[in-house]
Amino acid sequence: MAARLDALETENAQLKAENAALREENAELRRQLGRTSRNSSQPPSADGLAKPPPRSMRGKSGRRPGKQPGTQGNALMQVADPTRRIPHLPAACDGCGGDLSGATRAGEPVIRQVFDVPEVVVEVTAHELHALACGTITRAQAPADPAAGADGWARALVNLLGDGYRWVAAWQEKGHDRLPDFKRDDLSRRLDDLVERALAAHPPRGAGKQSPARNLALRLRQRKDEVLRFATDFNVAYSNNIAERAIRMIKTKTKVSGGFRTLKGAQVFLAIRGYISTVRKNGQNAARALHDALLGNPWTPALMA
Repeated sequence: MAARLDALETENAQLKAENAALREENAELRRQLGRTSRNSSQPPSADGLAKPPPRSMRGKSGRRPGKQPGTQGNALMQVADPTRRIPHLPAACDGCGGDLSGATRAGEPVIRQVFDVPEVVVEVTAHELHALACGTITRAQAPADPAAGADGWARALVNLLGDGYRWVAAWQEKGHDRLPDFKRDDLSRRLDDLVERALAAHPPRGAGKQSPARNLALRLRQRKDEVLRFATDFNVAYSNNIAERAIRMIKTKTKVSGGFRTLKGAQVFLAIRGYISTVRKNGQNAARALHDALLGNPWTPALMA
């Protein structure tokens, strides 16, 4: 009898311990299920279907939308001195149908003015950098880019990188795997010049936080080799557009549906997207590759030796 009581007490203690653990686990699960962006630090995108509909932060003003009654309106008014005047004369009389080519003008004309924006015309200036020789060949330096001033050096940087992109495309078509030395040297020299101009235009602010423009210039100087890597190795992409496109579909799906319902569904979706991305990067037709994969013959890239 005593042994039976001891066994029951031991079993009871085990059951109490298991019950306490289950209660603790249940409370933790309830806490996790109850977390939202409103009562925790998790982002609104993680709320899923429980995310509340968007609400405008604007309060009601009591006014109707659009222009309010009694307020002054704005419109294009006729100008006294237009860019050009085009006279329009009637060819035949509205009454008798006779020819009006020699008729006398009657009264002042009715003016109808048309406002239009002129077509933008691109002006291209070719700077011809000639070389002169007097024992040593010396080539003229390109003039300073007007956009490389204190307030426009970023625009000049865009132009520099654009030149590099076009040069890479041209030399890649010729079968090269990198830019020639004189092209790389030109990019390097111009980048150094722009960085120094930017640092001079945006001096340091002491030991505290620096301006975004100065931080960018400092990173360009410290990471110069990485910035110009696309010019020394054509296997390196000019931009990160490929990586951006790879994650765009994931972000779009998260915004639309709030995420995936199961882990298996997410894994299948990512496997398909990864397969399509790899196929396209290798110059293959995505539709054909998917068709072959469904037939049990998926395309695989060649393994490097």
